[in-house]
Amino acid sequence: MNQVRFCKFLCQLAVGVVLFGSSCLSAGEDLENALSLNAEIVNNLQRYHLLLEFWESEDELGHGELIHLKTTEIWCDGTRRRVIDRLLRSMGPAGWDDHGEFGEVYEYSMSPTELRQITQWDRKRPPYPEPLEYGRSQSELSVPCKIDVTDPLRFRQLVAEDRALMRWDLLPDWPMEKVAEVCTLMGSQSLQEGLARIEISATSAPQHFNSGTFEVGTVIDIDVAAGGLIRGIEYSRLGKTVRHQGTSVARDENGAAYVKEWQTIFDGRVVSALRVTKCELNQPIQDADLEVAFPEGAQVDDANGKIYLWGDGSAEMTFTVREQLRQELYARARRYQNRTIGQRGTVMDWLGGFRVTLLVNGILIATIIALILLRNRLGRTGV
Repeated sequence: MNQVRFCKFLCQLAVGVVLFGSSCLSAGEDLENALSLNAEIVNNLQRYHLLLEFWESEDELGHGELIHLKTTEIWCDGTRRRVIDRLLRSMGPAGWDDHGEFGEVYEYSMSPTELRQITQWDRKRPPYPEPLEYGRSQSELSVPCKIDVTDPLRFRQLVAEDRALMRWDLLPDWPMEKVAEVCTLMGSQSLQEGLARIEISATSAPQHFNSGTFEVGTVIDIDVAAGGLIRGIEYSRLGKTVRHQGTSVARDENGAAYVKEWQTIFDGRVVSALRVTKCELNQPIQDADLEVAFPEGAQVDDANGKIYLWGDGSAEMTFTVREQLRQELYARARRYQNRTIGQRGTVMDWLGGFRVTLLVNGILIATIIALILLRNRLGRTGV
């Protein structure tokens, strides 16, 4: 049913463009073809590898400069998806917190059934010093790792967000099929540089969209020359104009076009920006790129209540009671401390050896002093 409505919507768009004059006759046909190609690209996208960079205004209203906020790398093969978020700066109580060149890492991989994630990991250090320095807090050194169950709906939503990042479709909560279902074409026109602009308005319940912004109408710019890319989305919210605007288009090695740079403009001010620095579409992806590899030594919590101490590529030890884990960590800490102090076995062995050495040196020093005193006495008696 949605496909039928979508086709009707395409026809409506074509007719709408024609209404603006005979000079737009070919534009209407091109627009219909472009939107059909757009839908075909979205449906045929099976694998992708993206590297994204985000900037955000320091006051979130566009009054301050844009700050480099984070980078995101995404791999997806249609059934598995892995993401590495590297947080470079975040808003703290006293302003922006700088997390340095390497950032604070949040990483996860998911299939329709399983989610693996690592949070708050500074990759400049291992998850535990070998394995835990005695006297230091476990929470201070640990890297939170988890195995959980995936919500299949959430998986599909995230894939839709990836596609929207490149603007082959509308925003994730505004898929083109849903637009065709609930909206009516209000007008259209041809713009320069091969762009076509359409204006639509909701004709049925706006709750179809999470934001509900179609209540007051929406303007969409479509790049016909680039195969139907969405180059601009503009609408009103809270009495202000919001515009998502693609500022440049690039093509991957196979010639597929995508929006390379994107800005969000609120009430005339740029409040955020996105740049795609890598875009590989329908290329082979290695299995290792699709699953989180927990670092050796990490503690991994399982959704079924188990706790793992991770080894080289798999769980080294499994616990069902957290107290057992605590005892194992303290035992490792003691062994680590013993190896660190002198590398001689136990602390008592090291202290015992120290006492023997101290005693021998004491006897030697006392003997030397006694010989010196004896010599001085004999010298005074004239012997």
